[in-house]
This record gives sequence, C-alpha cells and structure tokens, in this order.
Amino acid sequence: MAKITFSLPPMTLPIMQPVIGALRGRGDPSALDERRVAIIGTREPSDESLEIAWRISTQAVQHGVCVVSGLALGIDTAAHQAALEAQGRTIAVLANGLLSGVYPAANRGLAERIVQQGGLLISELADDARPDKNAFVLRDRIQAALCDAVIVIEAGISSGTLHTARYAAAAGIPVYVVVPRNSDARYAGNAALLAGNWLPAGYSRVALPDGLPAPQSLANRAAVEQLLANH
Repeated sequence: MAKITFSLPPMTLPIMQPVIGALRGRGDPSALDERRVAIIGTREPSDESLEIAWRISTQAVQHGVCVVSGLALGIDTAAHQAALEAQGRTIAVLANGLLSGVYPAANRGLAERIVQQGGLLISELADDARPDKNAFVLRDRIQAALCDAVIVIEAGISSGTLHTARYAAAAGIPVYVVVPRNSDARYAGNAALLAGNWLPAGYSRVALPDGLPAPQSLANRAAVEQLLANH
C-alpha cells in the first residue's frame, strides 16, 4: 500500500521536545480530522483492565472519537481491536519505521486491519528504523500530541505509559486515569498519578510546572461518558 506523508498541525509542535517533525503514515490521513483519544496502558494487564480498555474504546467509537494507541501488546492491542470491532477508526503510533516490519510481529494482522478500515499507522522514524528503548519514549510524545485527551487504563510505577501522561500534562492535554479497585503493585502507576505524582521525571525529558494538579479520575461508566462527550 502506498505511503502518505503528512504533518501534525503546527499548533501541536512547540510543546514537545524534541520537536515532532513530519510524520510518515500508511492509511487514511482524514482520521486526523476526527476527535482523538489515546487509550494506553501496560503490556501485561489484568483481565479486568483489558475489559475496561475494550469498553472505553467501544464507547469512544460510539461517540465518534478515533482511538489512538501504540500497537503494543496488552492494553494497546485491546484498544485498537475494540475500535475496529465497533466499526470505528484507530491510529497506531509506531516506535519503528513503516518498512521495518510490525512490532510486535504478533500484531501484523492488526496493523493491516487498521489500515484497511480507514485508520492510520504513523511513525516519525526513517522507514527502515528498528525499535529501541529511546524510540518508544519518543513515540509516547506523539501519542500525546495527537490527542484531545489521554486515558490511562493500567500502569505500573515504571510503565512507559507514564511518559505519555507526562508529555500530555506538559502540553495541557487532559489526562484521565482509571481508578484501581485494589492496591496491587500493577496499578501503582495509576495510584501515583491520581495522587499527583507525575513519575518518572528522569525519563520523559519534559519539565512539568510545580503544583500541577493530579489527573482526573475515571471511576465509573458515567465518568467515561462525560469525558467522551466533552472531548
């Protein structure tokens, strides 16, 4: 399939460091004209978190919102799949080049379905670039910049999901966090964010202002409905 080159709207560029340049994409760039919400979280979620991600993604499509995520296993995969099953469009932001294959390989079929159903695969990297740790962190800032809001489903205290949350907060993009039902360590990132602790400071490469309020909580379906209606 032919590649399409496009750029993010200029208003989103100054807030992200390093600055996001032209993005390469496969698919239909008109997906960027829709309202967009990032649904993100760990690669090894609980069954409950997978169900929550699926439900919120489905609700997003029902509200005419395009779902953005990172094509990783776990929460990302559930978010993309649910959007497609609901006959919506979804955007996957990659941490590798568009011609270097799909990472993880298990999501190759999902990636093709995203394109076939009018969504997008997006990368700022050279077409042959392979994924590495740095690329994943840089990918996170693009996920934030593309969206009107970011929803954290499940994150441990060292989860890369927190990078996206920090980038969004620095840009003034609303961050919402699913309230964990227990104090299990797998939800430690959720708990930290809800307490106003925007970890991890050492890896996101973006300074946050002092006194930044905690993200808004998502405790039930009504809260999700209100979020999607407003964004």
